[in-house]
Amino acid sequence: MWLPKMASPLVAVMFALALLGSGAGPALAAEGQDLWTERAHPEGLADDAPLDMSSFARLAKLLKPTVVNIHVEQTVRRGMRPGQRDFFFHFFGPGPPPRQFRNRGLGSGFVINRDGLILTNHHVIDNADEITVRFADGKSYPARVVGSDAPTDTALLRIDPDDELPVATLGDSDSLEVGEWVLAIGNPFGLSHTVTAGIVSAKGRQDIAPSGKRVVASFIQTDASINPGNSGGPLFNIRGEVIGMATAINAAAQGIGFAIPVNMLKTLVPQLARGHVARSWLGVNIRPVTEDHMKALGLPSSHGAIVERVVKGGPAHRGGLRAGDVIVGFSGQDVDSTVDLQWLASTARAGETATIELYRRGERMQVEVVMQPMPEQHGGAPGRPPHEPSPRERPDESVLEGVGVRVSAIDARLGRRLGLEQGQGVVITSVDRGSPAAEAGLKVGDVILVLGTTRVTGVGQLRTLLGNVEPGELISLVVLSDGETRFVDLRRGR
Repeated sequence: MWLPKMASPLVAVMFALALLGSGAGPALAAEGQDLWTERAHPEGLADDAPLDMSSFARLAKLLKPTVVNIHVEQTVRRGMRPGQRDFFFHFFGPGPPPRQFRNRGLGSGFVINRDGLILTNHHVIDNADEITVRFADGKSYPARVVGSDAPTDTALLRIDPDDELPVATLGDSDSLEVGEWVLAIGNPFGLSHTVTAGIVSAKGRQDIAPSGKRVVASFIQTDASINPGNSGGPLFNIRGEVIGMATAINAAAQGIGFAIPVNMLKTLVPQLARGHVARSWLGVNIRPVTEDHMKALGLPSSHGAIVERVVKGGPAHRGGLRAGDVIVGFSGQDVDSTVDLQWLASTARAGETATIELYRRGERMQVEVVMQPMPEQHGGAPGRPPHEPSPRERPDESVLEGVGVRVSAIDARLGRRLGLEQGQGVVITSVDRGSPAAEAGLKVGDVILVLGTTRVTGVGQLRTLLGNVEPGELISLVVLSDGETRFVDLRRGR
């Protein structure tokens, strides 16, 4: 819900085949035990404690010190459209419009570690040049990003505090019940440390898209007021434990907000602490099971995920999965939806053997699959989840970080059509809107032939060459585009 310029709340939308669920993997949760605290706050309310007029006041006083306001600044670089030129002429007079300007945004977060670890949303700090966190007592600290993950909209920050910090203790979102009281604390519209209360309205919401982009999560729905600027803030139960992280609102409805379950965060934090989230890969395209599928396929329920396509040579293919199989279980965990399957498959860890329960032609059976690393951590636009290659994509695609394109090796057929020698160049398969590549005029189908003074002979070699280019440095390319070669230069982004 937070956006630079504090735009209006965005309507939550369906994420057609969005992929991810809830529940922390026990191995990763154990691995992260030293990164957070998991005990009920000694001053929180007991399960059977009656609520009275002072209950929420006590909780607010207790918990506000653990919550931070996050202020970010970023440099926006872009060309001017005609309307923008008129705007800048009106305010700044004649002359060329600015190619860049400073943008400011707001969000929230909460402390999970006394040494200075803070959780928030990826979209709060994405592309930020400067991040400042401010506590309820007025203290502020510069923050740096330890790890950030767009597909799950999570980020881990670190500050260097003067003193030991108050910590928000983490609860268990799996035991959360619909109808429980919850408390949200955050920075809505810049109104520091605002406290709102409500109940858990529903669990397992999977059709939510914070900031208009798909996020892989099975959300907690609440009627506790959540507004722009609450993003990344905690959702507490009456025991004073964090049970979710506020992430999304529905602008088309009153009093509906969404939070990422804390058990999902527990799975992600150990990896964020290492700088990134490493995903395992099953190698299938999937689709939801409908009532019509249940009848046509002889299924006992509409739960599960239908295998639409098996990636040739991938883990599922090697394990014997087939198109048309309906997956209902993964290593002892129920698969109720496509979201559940992607979450379980992506956090299973490469090299682990997963036992998959499925229905094939009405018969229940098991197959074992050895999970592999995700072929590529698809970056692209913030909030876009990793996904299986579609018919227009290839498993050998690779993201060029800081450039904003995906490239692929050139097969023999394309090479002959373009008149290229074997092993010459790589082809651009997608260009991210607003990226350095888009601003330089690169487009899908262009072939990168030369970087600097070096001929490009493959995807891996090109990534190595770009690895020697620092953010902000100039990249010079010779590109084959529409049958002609041309020179293109751009500056590598962050």
